[in-house]
Amino acid sequence: MSGDWSLIFRGFFVAIIGASSTILYIVSISGAFVGRFALAGAAGAAGVGLAVTFLRLIGGYLDAIDQREAREAAQMKPHGEITGASLQSSGEGF
Repeated sequence: MSGDWSLIFRGFFVAIIGASSTILYIVSISGAFVGRFALAGAAGAAGVGLAVTFLRLIGGYLDAIDQREAREAAQMKPHGEITGASLQSSGEGF
């Protein structure tokens, strides 16, 4: 279970970085619109930095989720296939 929590917290961290980057872009555009160019430049630079960080982290996070899913799929054992012929012979068909 600790691996699940690790992925959950890691996902929240990546999401917070992405949301913060978006917020800083909005602050940057708003600051430029009202003439606060120093604020706009600082927020824009921080937004770009967080966007680069987000793009670097999201790939590894999605790969970790894919690997976890592949491990779980490999551990699952099929319970048998249900076919039309088996439904008809058991009387459960339409």
